[in-house]
Amino acid sequence: MQRNLRSLIDRSQYVSFDIFDTAVIRSVLKPTDVFKLVEQYFKMHGNELRFDYKTVRVEAERRSREIAWKTKKRSEITLEEIYCCMREDFGIDPVTAENLRQLELDTEMKICIQNTFIHALYTYCLEKGKKAIFTSDMYLPLDFVKRIMHNTGYRTFHKIYLSSSLGITKSTGELYASIIEDLKCRPYDILHIGDTYNSDVKTARKYGLTAYYYEKCFDRALRLKKLRDNVLNEFLDREYSIEESIYLSTIVNQSCSGREPEKKTLSHDFWYDFGYHYVGILFFAFTRWLLEQVRKDNIERLYFLSRDGYILRKVYDLMSQAFDRAPQSEYMYASRRALNLPVIMEIDDQTLDFLVSGTSTLRVAQFIERLGFNPSQFTEAITEAGFSHKDNLVINSKDYGRLRKLFILLSGEIREKAATERKNLFDYFESIGLPEGKKIGVVDIGWHGTLQHSINKLVQMYGREPSIKGYYLGTFHKAKELHETGQQMSAYLCEFGQPEYFHKIIKYCVEIFEFIHIAPHGSVINFEKVNGNMKPVFDRDDCEREKIQKARTVQKGALDFIEDIVKIWEQFLFLRIPKETAVKPLARILRNPTATEAMLLGDLEHAEGFGDVYVKRYIAKPPKRSTLLTNPYSLLQGYRKAFWRKGYKKRLLSFNLPFRDFE
Repeated sequence: MQRNLRSLIDRSQYVSFDIFDTAVIRSVLKPTDVFKLVEQYFKMHGNELRFDYKTVRVEAERRSREIAWKTKKRSEITLEEIYCCMREDFGIDPVTAENLRQLELDTEMKICIQNTFIHALYTYCLEKGKKAIFTSDMYLPLDFVKRIMHNTGYRTFHKIYLSSSLGITKSTGELYASIIEDLKCRPYDILHIGDTYNSDVKTARKYGLTAYYYEKCFDRALRLKKLRDNVLNEFLDREYSIEESIYLSTIVNQSCSGREPEKKTLSHDFWYDFGYHYVGILFFAFTRWLLEQVRKDNIERLYFLSRDGYILRKVYDLMSQAFDRAPQSEYMYASRRALNLPVIMEIDDQTLDFLVSGTSTLRVAQFIERLGFNPSQFTEAITEAGFSHKDNLVINSKDYGRLRKLFILLSGEIREKAATERKNLFDYFESIGLPEGKKIGVVDIGWHGTLQHSINKLVQMYGREPSIKGYYLGTFHKAKELHETGQQMSAYLCEFGQPEYFHKIIKYCVEIFEFIHIAPHGSVINFEKVNGNMKPVFDRDDCEREKIQKARTVQKGALDFIEDIVKIWEQFLFLRIPKETAVKPLARILRNPTATEAMLLGDLEHAEGFGDVYVKRYIAKPPKRSTLLTNPYSLLQGYRKAFWRKGYKKRLLSFNLPFRDFE
């Protein structure tokens, strides 16, 4: 498509670019959304408005155009005339009207960004020695529009033709006639590129110009079924907020400003789009909340716990630049295995609960191996505990009773190993400045808060009194037990399982939430000293290359989204993304995935366990047809074991299989 446009440019002497929605695009979904932003900004700064500004502003513009045509047969108006109408026809006091007018100008300046696709064509024009001109129907003042052009990278051009300064428009054709006369050229020597078909194409061609239709990004988005049905429709079925407008425009501008063939547009990398469209807004909103919380709590240093904190720290470091007094961030290597084993002092019920924990069916040997022991050394203890051999599966309550007895028999070895790892872990804590006595925050995806509990416990063992607060995406009911013992924690989506609405969204598939946070390294087993420095020892099994690569692509998309939205967010720091908005895109997938989403996400493997012992299962993958023929019951078994049952059911539907038994 760009090749065709460049061919048109090569054959032209002048290249005329429309400005708004073509050379320059806005960071809101529709032009009138600017008025929502103006009103919110006005009120946020302590001003009172006793009228609906957006409604009055739109109606004042309509009336001004009507009056200009009736009295002077003029097809364009100015911003000053619009606000004059607001004062005279709507009774808006002059001071308020002037403040709103200035605020509208300031807001327009902040939300106008460069259309990189059109700017590349503009640059090509200059390189080829063509004369670039800008032609726009717009009520804004000429000097102001020139400032927008300068700010968005269009600093060299032959002329600019603006309807508000000339009093004539493209829509009537008068502006094209004036341009031809002014340039003293043949009409077909001018190529005009614009987004309004009637005025930028039909009328331009009527006056002899060569015209190219650059469809508005929003209109193009509505034509792309995938983008319309899976993203936009979730918000456009009602009156959307200004925050939602900014979110949607960020996606629309990124997805639709280029002009690749439609088939290519629809086949973008699934994982990148998943990150940009659905995950980035959640990361952004959570980190916005986190920045406010840690400043309010006077946190001096913030530790992001591995592995889930890896991407969150990247987002934090990106966004914290816009905040004063944002605490320094640090990445802390941590895991259930690395933190919980070292704090074992005695083999009590709480310790035994940890040692036998997990939902996957393991052999006795695997329970021993995940603590770092060789099962062959404990044949006698295994037999004494009631197992016939180390490869016995631990299945029922009787087996778990034997397993608890086994760990009691191994209590000496477990305590000895815990003591060794405890010293190394504390040395690691000291190397990253953890026990310095500052007010510390730890950040993690959340759920139960046990890692924070282990950090607290270990530091206390060494005679320190830490002031540590946990900040989580969400916490479940069980975390309340630790909170009631004095553990400080706050959560973004749901706190101790409440509100149930957000808790339910996470529980649709916890494993997908964990997947989008995954780090490009394995889980930490323990720590060892290497050349005088404490280093983490990673497991050898959990770092699946293909899954990691998919997660990194998701996170790249999410980070690109955040970089794009931060440009507008930094201009309006008062904006708050509601939790409902932040999680809504991802919630749509979790509740009602498309067949493609169910297949690609469902084919992800989730590794459950710790240490070097993991059991892997697909998130939502029905059995093969060949398996169904020999074992029809496997369909129901697969559903019951699926981490993501909504995705499993969608995949069944795509094969036209019955699903009434899976409600």
